[in-house]
Amino acid sequence: MEMKRLNVGIDFAKDKFDICVLKENVAVHYEQFENNLKGFKRFLKYFNVNHIDYVPYIGFESTSTYCRPFQKFLSDNSLPQLLINPLRIKGLKNSMVIQGKTDKTDSLVISSYLKNIDDNSFLDFYSLDNEKLHRYNSTLRHLVGLKQQLKNFYKSINFGLEEDDDISILLTSLRKHIEKLEKQLQKDSLVFLVKIYPVTKDIKKDIQGVGEKLLLSLIPRIYSSVGNYKDKQIIAFIGLNPVKFESGTIKYKEKLNKFGFGHIKKQLYMCAMVARQHNPILKTYSERLVALGKPQKVIIVAVMRKLLLAIIGMIKKSKNKSSKELLLTPT
Repeated sequence: MEMKRLNVGIDFAKDKFDICVLKENVAVHYEQFENNLKGFKRFLKYFNVNHIDYVPYIGFESTSTYCRPFQKFLSDNSLPQLLINPLRIKGLKNSMVIQGKTDKTDSLVISSYLKNIDDNSFLDFYSLDNEKLHRYNSTLRHLVGLKQQLKNFYKSINFGLEEDDDISILLTSLRKHIEKLEKQLQKDSLVFLVKIYPVTKDIKKDIQGVGEKLLLSLIPRIYSSVGNYKDKQIIAFIGLNPVKFESGTIKYKEKLNKFGFGHIKKQLYMCAMVARQHNPILKTYSERLVALGKPQKVIIVAVMRKLLLAIIGMIKKSKNKSSKELLLTPT
């Protein structure tokens, strides 16, 4: 007997999650479960009892860490899942003219979004390695923020005063300790990244200007997309594509996309500044743009795109090499 598809939208909170079950484009049931292992098992039992002839296709927004234990549970039980961009859900909700906000309506909008998604798109799965990298990156960014906060606090508390007292010594010592932790954590995370994605080592070696922090943030984000999506789509995903504004005969200047990943764009910016000076190819490229009279911001963004395309190209090359090696391996 062929199993039918059941669209299940889930809205997560810290202690619970709400589901909306959509069968044949009609919402048939709303349910609430605890956001822990006990609730996950209840969720699975609910479908095994009430929808035995259906396979649940589950979707939820990628907004917080609250969904990650559930992601792992779904992967362990081989259930199809999809992480959805919250902007898509927001746009659909506006088009459905739903006023107010509740967990119940949010789960309804998510399940409604799943109606138009093909079965093959449910490819997202939980990866322990990527989860560990995410924790590395989050901790590193937090340490950088703490270091800056301490620096600002140090300046404010010592304004107009001598800096030789016990508090100043303590703050200086704390800042140095955070810097030491940051360096060690970045070193450990890079070793782990190279272990998962060996191409990282080649990228760092061959592309002058690419820094460790950029690789740690960028590679896990785009690696699975390279080869499955066009280069332009990956560039737009990061947020380096130009956006047009036109209305009738009025045309505004193109601007850089404000969406994407802000921390990755910052890191690409710093790498582009270095590459303009020390990467012979990109130095020649930026000098040519200067000769054409392009503004400095335009030149920097162009160099950022070139760096990103070079990284994408090396990932493609490594993937093709791996696939050829597999084909040549005797069975």
